Amino acid sequence: MTRLLDLRLVPAAVAAWALAFILTAGSARTAMIVATMGCAGAVACSVPLVRGRTVGGARPYGQIVFILVTVCALGLTTAAHLRANSSDLANAAVGSQDIVDVRARVTSDPKPLPAGNFGEGERYLVTLTTTTIGVRAIGASQPAQVHLIAIDGSAWASARYGALVDVRGRLVNAERPGARERLRMVVLGAPREAQAPAGVLAPFASARKGLVGLTSQMSDQARGLVPGIGIGDTSAMTPELTEAMRVTGLTHMTAVSGSHFAIIAATVLAVLGALRTSRGVRIVVAGVAMGAFVVLVRPEPSVARAAVMGAFALAGMSIGRPSKALAALAGTMIGLLMADPWLARSVGFVLSVLATAALVLGAGPLTRTLAQWMPRPLALALAVPALAQAACGPVIVLLEPRIATYAVPANLLSIPALGPASICGVLAAALATAWPWGAGILATLASWATGWIAWIATFFAGLPGAQPAWPAGIGGAGLLAALTLVGVLSWISAPWWWAWARWGVQEARGRPGFLGGDR
Repeated sequence: MTRLLDLRLVPAAVAAWALAFILTAGSARTAMIVATMGCAGAVACSVPLVRGRTVGGARPYGQIVFILVTVCALGLTTAAHLRANSSDLANAAVGSQDIVDVRARVTSDPKPLPAGNFGEGERYLVTLTTTTIGVRAIGASQPAQVHLIAIDGSAWASARYGALVDVRGRLVNAERPGARERLRMVVLGAPREAQAPAGVLAPFASARKGLVGLTSQMSDQARGLVPGIGIGDTSAMTPELTEAMRVTGLTHMTAVSGSHFAIIAATVLAVLGALRTSRGVRIVVAGVAMGAFVVLVRPEPSVARAAVMGAFALAGMSIGRPSKALAALAGTMIGLLMADPWLARSVGFVLSVLATAALVLGAGPLTRTLAQWMPRPLALALAVPALAQAACGPVIVLLEPRIATYAVPANLLSIPALGPASICGVLAAALATAWPWGAGILATLASWATGWIAWIATFFAGLPGAQPAWPAGIGGAGLLAALTLVGVLSWISAPWWWAWARWGVQEARGRPGFLGGDR
């Protein structure tokens, strides 16, 4: 029996994304006005439902009410976020142009900036969350947090995630409409650590440092990829390898994404399944493992998004229920946008949603189709990168008008090494402090897997036409999306002449409808 897709939450999810994208560029007052309008609209549309006077059934009215309720809730949460992301105290410091002393917590790892940005010399980008400006604390009277971007020389290279630092400088407007960081700090000296990372951050920081130390004497690819794939630390990657990974569409392997969490959860569940533990124990242990991984790779908003998306993707793929998985994806998307409306402006969030939707909708049918000509594991391995690339291609073209010609074969050949590289890298980090010898063995095993990935990236990046140019802008993205849609429709319709031309042997066997899978 054919299951119909549950699309009821999809319009609300799309509306939530569009609204969050618009409201984060505005003010808290505008968000409150939108929330009020959404609430009023929901009440007005609820009246026919309560009185039972609906035309064409209650379902359309119910969907409209849910969309308006989503608008109301998102407007309220976005207004709260915008209000929390501003401060009269910080604004006054900007207006006065005075040099101020700031105490802030480091909330991102230092990232080196390209040469020539913000003047000569070495520059690092660090995100801080202020706790005091001058002698005044940002507390209940000054709404929540102010996010800063601090720029300074090499002194910031050693800034530790989670540490409290004292720094002196001048606050200026960031001039980035819609960005979470509304202020930038022009730093006049090196930061001074006032408090070391505390709580659970301390042991996990030691684990990260230990893994980097274990790989410091290894080959160039191992120094970059073992920490990069294992814990998302790409600070030691060479420019040449970074470029090769980008050209071949493999950068997602060094960015903490849903696939990392899926690998962690799948490994834990497989081990616990072999030990014949109960289902409840498996769920709890897998949840704890994924939570620990979040802290290990840094509990930043992008990581939290990847954790939720990764857990959801694994659940949706394992139960094989795309009709329910799509509704769950839409609900997850709405919840994440309410928790962090700036995700609507995150390219990573958009790519994650598109890739997850493509997998839960198309992985099953495409795998069944391909399995008629190849082993099923190989069919699944080919279907996953093909669907992800097709769904994300138009967005990637908007960022850079080029096509990663060999992204699918590069991912297909690299994916078998991603699991061992991820698991061995994480375990090496976990054991780096307590058992360096065992951690070194695991890091070496991980380097064998990353060596294969590096070779694949370098090989395909060096082939002719590895990244041909594509029309830029919305037109180029629309053209690629249209071509992708044509390809999908051709696959679904599967005309007999096209099927016979490519697979005459299967046609001769009298298997009608084989291109469409089990339809």
